[in-house]
Amino acid sequence: MRGVEEGLERWLWVGLGCLVVGIGVMLIVWFPSGGYDRPSKGVSPAQPQEPPSAQPPLEESQGILLLGRRIEELRREGAARDPFLSSREREWKAFTEGLSHRPPSLEGILDMEGNRLAIIGGRLRKVGEEVEGFLIGEIGTDSVTLLKDGKSVTIRSKSAGGRP
Repeated sequence: MRGVEEGLERWLWVGLGCLVVGIGVMLIVWFPSGGYDRPSKGVSPAQPQEPPSAQPPLEESQGILLLGRRIEELRREGAARDPFLSSREREWKAFTEGLSHRPPSLEGILDMEGNRLAIIGGRLRKVGEEVEGFLIGEIGTDSVTLLKDGKSVTIRSKSAGGRP
């Protein structure tokens, strides 16, 4: 719009914007429900009919009781799961729960005058200490017995340099 002055051009754009907004407001005011149905003369609007019901309506408390019973039936039928998790999220959750039951690795065993100490997680550990949720039950010459949830797991140190 080079033929029109810069100030006049600005006023033209502002006026056009106001016109568009005004038309939008008028449409919203005149047609608030999104559509306008003008009844014909002499014809009354049809009364909505309720669909026939096979069962009488339940009282609110009866409906809640039935819903609670159905939920209990579903819980008994299958494994409990979070309905808001996708299948990949459930797989990830199962994977991470499996990791929490994995015992820590044994880095070595020290025998100091009959007292054995295990090196787990870079620290010296003795019988009775807890490591990553596992309790150290026994330290042998080449293995350590860990206890968790009533189960025992024996871990052995990884051999260095490929030697058995």
